[in-house]
Amino acid sequence: MRTCENQIGHQKSYGEIKAYVLAQTIKFLYDTEVYAYYFDLTFEETLKRHLTRSKCHEFGEEEMRRWWREKDFSDVLNETRITSEKNMESIVMDICSTIFNK
Repeated sequence: MRTCENQIGHQKSYGEIKAYVLAQTIKFLYDTEVYAYYFDLTFEETLKRHLTRSKCHEFGEEEMRRWWREKDFSDVLNETRITSEKNMESIVMDICSTIFNK
């Protein structure tokens, strides 16, 4: 069982072909045991959440704007959307519930 998380990085930052091949490989290796999540947030909400992290000093708004792609969903993985209405506790509970109640 594996959990795959889609963060602010996007397919073009790694090369679209490499990202597609990676996603296909993950799907081939783990089939239905892949749990992919996409934080479907505005840039402003993403930045706000980033600023609460202990590592927020490692990169900032300028770098994030260069990386940002709105609605950058995977073409291969069936990602579960996480929206701004969800806080960290409910996200963790939803993920655990999905994995352990399968």
